[in-house]
Amino acid sequence: MSSVRWHSIRQRMQALMDELSRCRRVLFVEPPAVVDVGLFHAGMRTHLGQALRGRREIGNLHIFTPVLPSLTQTEPMRVMCQRIMRLQVERAARGLGLRSPVVWTYFYPGLSVQAIPRGDVAYDCVDDPALHAMFAGRRTRSRKAMGEERLIARRAKWVFATARLLAARLMTVNPSVHLLPNAAEPGAFAPRATQPDDLRGIPRPIAGYVGSVAPWIDFDLLDEVSRLLPRVSFVLVGPILLGAEISHLRARPNVHFLGPKPHPAVPSYMQAFDVCLIPFLLNDITMSVNPIKFFEYLAAGKPVVATPLPELEPFGPVADLRSGAASFARAIEASAANPEAGRAERLRVAGGNTWRHRVEEMLRVIERTP
Repeated sequence: MSSVRWHSIRQRMQALMDELSRCRRVLFVEPPAVVDVGLFHAGMRTHLGQALRGRREIGNLHIFTPVLPSLTQTEPMRVMCQRIMRLQVERAARGLGLRSPVVWTYFYPGLSVQAIPRGDVAYDCVDDPALHAMFAGRRTRSRKAMGEERLIARRAKWVFATARLLAARLMTVNPSVHLLPNAAEPGAFAPRATQPDDLRGIPRPIAGYVGSVAPWIDFDLLDEVSRLLPRVSFVLVGPILLGAEISHLRARPNVHFLGPKPHPAVPSYMQAFDVCLIPFLLNDITMSVNPIKFFEYLAAGKPVVATPLPELEPFGPVADLRSGAASFARAIEASAANPEAGRAERLRVAGGNTWRHRVEEMLRVIERTP
């Protein structure tokens, strides 16, 4: 039960299930396509068209999109829609011969425990939904999200979490909590023969960031660091999200926003960077962030300079964690001057943190439980 669509920006959900499908049948359930005649825009037509075509297959992985009517969201109507979704998913599972499936689920606004199919449930927690709702200015929705997530976690036979703070929070709801950090696919980040065309005119050294350009980035830090290092090019690859205050950065001649790129193209950008960055703010949300990009940077063999996120602290030997613009800038300069230093150790750590390792770990937990 995924919180993102299969063909959206690749995240933990797609990576884990892609790897799992190498040894198990997987039914990947996308968020529902909601039919609303009054708002029948192009994106909705695409999702609805996919849903009506039934399951799509990618090897041993089957993608299914439930279809729900858009109804006035009174509580009885909401519960009815969730049950309709559950029945559709159970029917799709039976069509694959999945009689007693493990229901691996994520939480997203709009999903409730009534939509979870019958079976042993594993809840995979990647963030705190209440904090995200509050961060987006939806405080009333944060209380509702917290309540819905707690019901799903309580229903679960197993709970997995990407970060220690998330695991500690969920232990109060369900004692069967297991830490399962993010990872990378090392083979996908091997050196490329050519670099992307839109990097060709950008002077080196390049300090690069790949991922959503979102409000949890410390834009003031980046602004000051780019001022301190005028000869370093700062490149940000990824979609710019609502609330990202970047107008001051756009004015810097050595800062470049290249926009979103297809997932297969991302490794070529990382390989073209001299230094890779994770310049996140330190707040309630990022305290429990375990960035996938960190493991991908390591898999590309690149030096990493990041703010001191708790989940990166155990990786001190392969991550330069810095607070403050002056210190952050010095770390970038040092890494850019000798980007090959420590490469072998970074690749070794990446090789021990693959999605295959994570799938093997989750299967050990599930299969040893009576």
